[in-house]
Amino acid sequence: MTLQNSTRNRPSSKTGGNQLDELAARGGRDSVFGAASAEFLSRIAHDLRSPLSVVSGALNELGSDFASQLTEEHKTLLAVAGRGLQRLARLADRISLASCLESGRLDLSTQDMDLFAAVRDGVHSATTMVRRRDVELHSEIPDEPVRVRGDPRYVGQIIEELVCNAIAHARRSVTVRASHTDGEACVIIEDDGDGVPIELRETLYHRFTPSRSRSGLGVGLSIASTLTHAHGGTLFLEERSTHPSTSKGARFVFILPTTRPASPDSTKP
Repeated sequence: MTLQNSTRNRPSSKTGGNQLDELAARGGRDSVFGAASAEFLSRIAHDLRSPLSVVSGALNELGSDFASQLTEEHKTLLAVAGRGLQRLARLADRISLASCLESGRLDLSTQDMDLFAAVRDGVHSATTMVRRRDVELHSEIPDEPVRVRGDPRYVGQIIEELVCNAIAHARRSVTVRASHTDGEACVIIEDDGDGVPIELRETLYHRFTPSRSRSGLGVGLSIASTLTHAHGGTLFLEERSTHPSTSKGARFVFILPTTRPASPDSTKP
């Protein structure tokens, strides 16, 4: 799948718009609901972080003060507890970010950055958060830097959300591909799962709407979509073949404008 093929199939959209402004405008039209929703999310995030900090400190003390007395089974249990805390901490961070996006208060600090480096970081973070031994991750990301204008924190989070979503719904494999041509860089995240049901596609990027199942908080794709538009980019679900021999898994395409021309021998996965 090349950048040209993906962009050819992309839905028409306004790539230069700032969705944060749109959210703020929507909040102005319904200020009571918007402010209450953002405040509610902010309080949930805060109330999650407080006990997490206490439990995390207690686990660290157990691991250090009683290290010589711990059996292998105890160490395994502490490791499992630690990973559980990481997942809860990530949940609190995502809820807090959802609150900022709801109110249009995102602190976006853009700079010239290497998109492909952010993609590698996002993939690594996602595989740390979502552990599935039965799913193989295939990554095809060129070593050469590709410059875009963005906030490295949030560009990496876009990739993290998309990869986490793919891993959660894959059967056996997830593939991340990156490519560029003059003017645009493209990242494709695809899985071999059951795909996105037609009836869920209209609400795919709505907050608190699970994308493909009834499990999960349902904020990942909403966060990815809003952050993408805040960066002047495009994110869409590409139609997949319905032929029985072809995987019906989901393929998300993330595109950002580059800040300088790509080299003549642009990379195509």
